[in-house]
Amino acid sequence: MFKIKRICCIGAGYVGGPTCSVIAQMCPEITVTVVDVNESRIKAWNSDTLPIYEVNTPTKTYGMGKGRAADLKFIESCARQIVEVSDGYKIVTEKSTVPVRAAESIRRIFDANTKPSLNLQVLSNPEFLAEGTAVRDLKEPDRVLIGGDETPEGQRAIRALCAVYEHWVPKSRIITTNTWSSELSKLAANAFLAQRISSINSISALCEATGADVEEVAKAIGMDQRIGSKFLKASVGFGGSCFQKDVLNLVYLCEALNLPEVASYWQQVIDMNEYQRRRFACRIIDCLFNTVTGKKIALLGFSFKKDTGDTRESSSIYISKYLMDEGAKLFIYDPKVLKEQIIHDLSQPSISEDNPQRVSELVTVTRDPYEACQSAHALVICTEWDMFRVTITFTFCYVASSFGEHTRFHVVISDAATGAGLREDLQEDAEAGVHIRRPPRAGPPPRRAAEHRLPDRDHWKESDLCTNPVHPCDRRSSHRPHRAPHQEGQSLKLILPPPPPPPPPLHGAHSSCQLLISPAEVEGLNSSQHLSAGEIKRLAALGGRLKVAEDQIF
Repeated sequence: MFKIKRICCIGAGYVGGPTCSVIAQMCPEITVTVVDVNESRIKAWNSDTLPIYEVNTPTKTYGMGKGRAADLKFIESCARQIVEVSDGYKIVTEKSTVPVRAAESIRRIFDANTKPSLNLQVLSNPEFLAEGTAVRDLKEPDRVLIGGDETPEGQRAIRALCAVYEHWVPKSRIITTNTWSSELSKLAANAFLAQRISSINSISALCEATGADVEEVAKAIGMDQRIGSKFLKASVGFGGSCFQKDVLNLVYLCEALNLPEVASYWQQVIDMNEYQRRRFACRIIDCLFNTVTGKKIALLGFSFKKDTGDTRESSSIYISKYLMDEGAKLFIYDPKVLKEQIIHDLSQPSISEDNPQRVSELVTVTRDPYEACQSAHALVICTEWDMFRVTITFTFCYVASSFGEHTRFHVVISDAATGAGLREDLQEDAEAGVHIRRPPRAGPPPRRAAEHRLPDRDHWKESDLCTNPVHPCDRRSSHRPHRAPHQEGQSLKLILPPPPPPPPPLHGAHSSCQLLISPAEVEGLNSSQHLSAGEIKRLAALGGRLKVAEDQIF
């Protein structure tokens, strides 16, 4: 069997660098070389400062398929260079996400420029990596997919590449297909993941309108083994370099193959994602009395997800655009994204509306989270960095306890919260005055509000309501009538619990505060003035139940 002794990877980005690093570690007998047209990127890989940004297979910005079709000019150029410098038997493997039948285009270039001594085989080996966990995904993959020709030469090439992966991947996880199935599988996988995110986001809008809890709904349907629980977390929308690009490429492919109904179906995934972003920005504006002009908004997190500095198609970019359109002054902080990258993203013509001066007037990028939050009218968390979640939990629990046991401190967690962990941590501190509730929604009230517990049966008041039908909304209310135990010789009556006592007064004349946190929204403390970082730390010190680390956000 043909054995691979040398590997040359063209492209030193998020895929090429980690993939070849793992192959070199797991296969010491194979010489691995990575090349790139960007000299500075190669120097960065050979230094202690690794590159964090790459240009992926781009989308066409002109001509037929503009904005949707993949631009294969770089792949075509690469194929021509391979023919020019190669000799003997070579296996050429597609690793980047490419449209279906891209391998056929590469093979046609090879056939048109072939040399007598050259034998090239084309395989498809798509990557299934997630940024932030790329090395782990490479070492412990769910599957390895290899596609090639069904000819003897093609099968020989497939077996040779399988032998490389078998150094650390069980054979049962290595799937072999024809080339076209492999290429389409990658596009379909990303489309399905994007579809799940858009699906749960559409349900989140429905939950907010009806009083349902999207996390409870997601948990309920996720426990169905046919559905599963992954990618069922409501959010501001998906981002990154892959999902939108690949779904749009799939839409264009369907249109080119005269499948308009299929194209329309997948286009709705993109439309729902854009709707979720606009809807979220509108919620922020609505909470600030329908105007954010001149108001300071702290935006925490700019990358499209935590544990990466990648901002491509990040929802933060579009949230910033909508807020800038309304004249808001944005103070942006992200622990990993560089200031230059944030300004570059917001200065794109489609975001700044060909007015880069507007970005310099409305946007301030800071490396100090204290500065971003100081005197802000609203706090918007767009990326679920762990540092934000831990700080919110500890700091606000401190503030609640510092006001005494009779203080009602409201923490409102939206359906797009970063996770149930925050709510669970706050729930543990309920005895200290922390009162957790959902944000107000249109439609019927929830079945039972968390703050209203039914009194003991001995304190119930009897009220003969048999002749008065209960309104359907009342049946969902925490005040809905309850039937008393029926005893022989007694008429059947309904028991109506008394309304709960009013909450104890807050301290001071101005002692309710609203901070908008997205995806978690927070209410409590002082609406007439904004708490500075120093004030919050002072209040935290009065609470004394926990220790606040100096490097935490507040």
